[in-house]
Amino acid sequence: LMHGGWIFHLQAIPGKETSRIRLLSTSAALAELPVAAELAYARPGGAGRPAGSTVRTGIADASLLSGANLTWYTPLDQAAPGQFDSSRGLAIDEAGNSLFVMAGTPWKLDRWGNPTSSPNAGRDLAALRVAFLVRLSDFTRWKLGPDPGAVMAAHRGLERDFSPLLAEAPYRAVKGTYTAKAFAESGALKDALGEIERCWQDVPYDAVGLTLAQVQATAGRLDDAAATLRRVASTAVTPAGNYHGPQLLVRVAMEKRDPILLRDALEGQGSGRSPEALAVAAARARLWWDEVQEADTSLHALDTAPDGEAIACLVRWRLGRSTADDLDAMAATERLNPDAQAEARLAKAAVLIATGHGGESVSELDSLMLLLRPDAGSSLRLRQLLDLAQALRAKALLAAGRRAEAAAEARRLAGTLRPGLLPAILAAEVLRDVGPRGPRPGPG
Repeated sequence: LMHGGWIFHLQAIPGKETSRIRLLSTSAALAELPVAAELAYARPGGAGRPAGSTVRTGIADASLLSGANLTWYTPLDQAAPGQFDSSRGLAIDEAGNSLFVMAGTPWKLDRWGNPTSSPNAGRDLAALRVAFLVRLSDFTRWKLGPDPGAVMAAHRGLERDFSPLLAEAPYRAVKGTYTAKAFAESGALKDALGEIERCWQDVPYDAVGLTLAQVQATAGRLDDAAATLRRVASTAVTPAGNYHGPQLLVRVAMEKRDPILLRDALEGQGSGRSPEALAVAAARARLWWDEVQEADTSLHALDTAPDGEAIACLVRWRLGRSTADDLDAMAATERLNPDAQAEARLAKAAVLIATGHGGESVSELDSLMLLLRPDAGSSLRLRQLLDLAQALRAKALLAAGRRAEAAAEARRLAGTLRPGLLPAILAAEVLRDVGPRGPRPGPG
């Protein structure tokens, strides 16, 4: 089983032809929710594969080689990972019900994976639960493209075909987050906001609030995003709420150019973040405000701040201290640190500009922007990186001698970028340098 989330308990159910395994886990792909699931395994040399489905959506994946099928997969109410009672574990009674304790509350799921507290208790909806996972794969940009109409059709299909499951709050949370993200990535921010705001009122899970804040921020409603994140922080129980929430608030503070909010966001990250990780976050904000400091030139990448070395490289660029060694350093960061590949490529592009390779920088940025653009509508981090990539591209065009293109790109950006932030500052520098008196020396 390949699964995006911790697996806490397993319980085997032996059978003559088909054996089963039930498990309790969390799902990073399904709104950070706890899940219960059942896998069925055909006996080696038996008649065939057991009933069920092999699901390849990145959510749950039963290995074909093992002869396993996913019988059912049920998201449960929000709880912190680790709140499954390890002393009780997972038990199966004579009727085939799954028994466990989560967050101090006893749970019972019937043999089809229905919580007995659900209106679906006693119904065989196992196949429908698996089909729901498969249908979620329709909510990807690869299938929907930049078409709000296609998103709306997929959304309505989900409501039509899975209405019994949507009687359960976890399914409504998953539907809301997936639909809102798809709308945002198609450019339909009004539809995205409407969907996720309704979901947040109905099911105030951490992941729903974070999705709402992301869409609010990318739509320019920064005060609303900050208020949403404060509300999430006040009730957070999941790693998403306790970790990603404060991180997103740092980015909102960066976008607002608000040092007081930044201070509050950094303090809200608590004792779980090292001083070094907080230093990277603060340096990232200073870079975004073009207030770089000498101390920010020697940051390191950390598990909780993977972009540290890339931020330091960009700071050195703004201070006019880029060298060819920085290209090697960013190539290594890109190779060894997948969580900071985009930042490393941005830093590499900046160094290429500074070392006289403007054409190579344009090519690097064109490639990177293709990767950033599809998800930038639903992620403030990616939107900020895309803004910086576009502004750097204007600088790279100028460095490559393509003055007319650089000026056109900078003028286009000047009307869309938020004033006072690094991307807008870079665009203004390009317009200054292509003025009637020609390029002038300046940072980068």
